Amino acid sequence: MKTKSIYIFDLHNTLYDEVLEYAGAMQAALDVIIRGCNRNGYNISQNDLIKEISQHHKALGSDWDNDALSRLTCFKHIPDSDVVLTQALNIREKASRELTIKYAYSDTISIIRTLKKQNAFVYVATEATANAAADALRWLDLDEYIDAVFSWPYSKKYTKLTHAKEQYFPSISERITHATQKPDTRVLAAILLHHAQCHYDIDPCATIDDIFDFKYQNSLNLSSLLSKISDKNDHIEHIIKSIDEKMIIKDTKYIDIFKNIQNSTIYVGDSIFKDGKMAKNADIPFIYAHYGKSNSESTNVKQAKNLLYSITGWDPFLLKLTQEASAHPEITNSVQPDFTCYKSFSEFLNQ
Repeated sequence: MKTKSIYIFDLHNTLYDEVLEYAGAMQAALDVIIRGCNRNGYNISQNDLIKEISQHHKALGSDWDNDALSRLTCFKHIPDSDVVLTQALNIREKASRELTIKYAYSDTISIIRTLKKQNAFVYVATEATANAAADALRWLDLDEYIDAVFSWPYSKKYTKLTHAKEQYFPSISERITHATQKPDTRVLAAILLHHAQCHYDIDPCATIDDIFDFKYQNSLNLSSLLSKISDKNDHIEHIIKSIDEKMIIKDTKYIDIFKNIQNSTIYVGDSIFKDGKMAKNADIPFIYAHYGKSNSESTNVKQAKNLLYSITGWDPFLLKLTQEASAHPEITNSVQPDFTCYKSFSEFLNQ
């Protein structure tokens, strides 16, 4: 596998510690807002702020959108709301940048730069919205070392990357307008198609459905998971189904090209459930970035996780499924990493 030439990396907890970065940045913003409210004689608790920000994040479809703070009702009650909001946004971005750099997995990032200098192709696949992904890769000084980053769409203005191409996760279907998410293998299909269209004589108008089939295998008993979906949300049901959905390269004139690309690719991620299942369903080797899961269970890490989970607006069921995947052996037992890195991705290359 060390001869692979296409590397796809998850971003969060594979290239840097998202938990400590995000929680630290949001806590800094919360502190500024609470002090500003108190200074103006308006009292508000951190818990109330968190609940409201979470609701805005969910409505906006992004956990890194300035509007989540600008829409806070507390700003209707203080005269210098513009000043406080500006301070909160500035301190959040400053803290995020500093903490991303502080908690970067520097050895893994160094290996990525080396791989790129050796003419490998490097992609990033992250469920962050495009603005947050661009910020992180720029702060990690990886812009010129990444061929393309695939992320969730973000329609508002932000500072785009200079070198790396910015691509979006594909839509699930015309019926479901959400962008897909891991472990759906359409994420990897989109990257393989992009690579082929950039480096081979492939029809530039070819779509994922022109090249790939996605077959439900019915090899896992997921009835217990499906039974826990109370609102029968189409998006959630699709994600559950995609856990057991195989990506198949269609028998077209391009089949040999895509087989070659598939055989040249590895995927590196920190989640057995999301990253590992997606890679396995696409017949791509999965390198488990265990170092992204081996944080100390100290009080500050636990507090950071609690803040992250409570303020992002992530769907509670999908969050529970992701964080408690080990409670579902029907899923975790179906994924055996091809290699596990305990300290750095360099362990894989140096084996």
